[in-house]
Amino acid sequence: MDEFPTMAVASEGVEKMRAKEEKEQKMFPPSVDQEKAAECLCQHCPPRSTQETADYCCSSLFTFTPLQKGILLRDGLASKMKEFGSHPCIILDPFFVNFIMTEVAAKSSAQTYSMLMGEPITDIPRSYRYGCYRLLVATAMGHLGKGVRVRLPSCFVHATAMPDCVVCSKSRLPKQLHTFTSKARLREQWMTALTNDDSEKARLDITLRTAKARQFVCEDHFAEESFDITPNSRVLKVNAIPMSKRVSPTVIYRTPTPTVGNSPPPTPSPSASFPLLSSTPVARPRPPPLPSLRLAVAPIPPCCRCCCKQETPTEMKKDANWKPPSPTTHNLPESKYLIVSKDSLVRLLKRCNSCPSGQNNLEFTENGHALTCKCTCTTCGVVFNWSNSDVLKTANASPKEQLKEINIDMCVGSAVTAVGTARLNYFLNAVGLSKVSTRTFHRHKNDYLLPAVEHGETLQVAGDGSFDSRGYSAEWCRYFLNDAVTGEALVYVLMNKKETGSSGTLEVL
Repeated sequence: MDEFPTMAVASEGVEKMRAKEEKEQKMFPPSVDQEKAAECLCQHCPPRSTQETADYCCSSLFTFTPLQKGILLRDGLASKMKEFGSHPCIILDPFFVNFIMTEVAAKSSAQTYSMLMGEPITDIPRSYRYGCYRLLVATAMGHLGKGVRVRLPSCFVHATAMPDCVVCSKSRLPKQLHTFTSKARLREQWMTALTNDDSEKARLDITLRTAKARQFVCEDHFAEESFDITPNSRVLKVNAIPMSKRVSPTVIYRTPTPTVGNSPPPTPSPSASFPLLSSTPVARPRPPPLPSLRLAVAPIPPCCRCCCKQETPTEMKKDANWKPPSPTTHNLPESKYLIVSKDSLVRLLKRCNSCPSGQNNLEFTENGHALTCKCTCTTCGVVFNWSNSDVLKTANASPKEQLKEINIDMCVGSAVTAVGTARLNYFLNAVGLSKVSTRTFHRHKNDYLLPAVEHGETLQVAGDGSFDSRGYSAEWCRYFLNDAVTGEALVYVLMNKKETGSSGTLEVL
């Protein structure tokens, strides 16, 4: 039977695990002073005495040179933030205010994680806080892999704490809470508006006076008119008063009934009771709760089997006929080749297909009009090769011979239309396309095109040309080449004397 480890051995193991975790989550190299990295320059970090040793301010990411994880986080934030550099702290950017640090986003992230792990949510504030963490890492850095963790800025961690509303005791994100006013002239009005009677007001006053920390009121207790709303912010006005919870009874007097004759109208006695109409509550009605996401034990619909949860062999046998829908392609051009700009191609190949945050190293090889690229991801190390043309099979068994289909097509098209290498390269150079060397062009023509023509069917052709003027003063020459059997025009050439040097050479060509 194995013996239990001693207290010293257990403590040593715990210290090793703690040191390993701190090393993995470290964001800056040893050359950077950790105390300078933790110095708050954004005015939103908690006191240094409440932080851990490796905590840091968001401004340190852009002031010092971090490690690899810090570089990924810094570049991700710079690309995702809407007003990068306009605010002293990252949590003031609309990317955090409107997307990351919202209750809907935190709840959705927490319930999605609960569904995938099969564990119910027991601690709502903690689950929502970690939901914000996962949402920021997934959006700014992509998938890091199982067990890979990254330390986030102190200001963001502190801002995602979930304090309770002092009135309704609901946990909310800080952006949905407002500090209970400390102004004497407004404090009494706030307590009166947030309580139903004087006894509740007295209890709230005791709570506020004995609290060791700041107390908050959630935004549900304020009307829309109490906020200054802009497309990127929602700020509570300085003199805003919460909506009153106290409903004042409204007395509706009935119109006296007219009498017949000269008798005076009846006078209501002071003790007469009048029916009260049901008054409208002054407080803003609460929005309906959001529908909760299904748990992992729920059956998976066919539309989600590709992305939600891996099916077990037993589940697959129950529905053996189901298959994922086939991908479709719409409006594909009929042309065999397409022209793509170099910048667009590099942006497309730079992104790794295996990991969302990976970037590829590109190594291009050019062979005539054929282009190949070796892409190597700097994050996951995956390597794949891309080419703009297929390789044709040849009689040569050597694997070194790479006969690209696009080179043969360009050679055939140039020879059949009598364009020639010089005119073809002149056109390609004018439009910014890669040129083909004369040697490569004639090698493809002599080795592949002419043998195929000689072994093909016999073709009887007839040709004739004409000039725009007689003698040796012609500027233009046009030439036709027709099929003598069918009469179909095969080639039409229009040439200027500047291309040959003189009018006399036009006749020879």
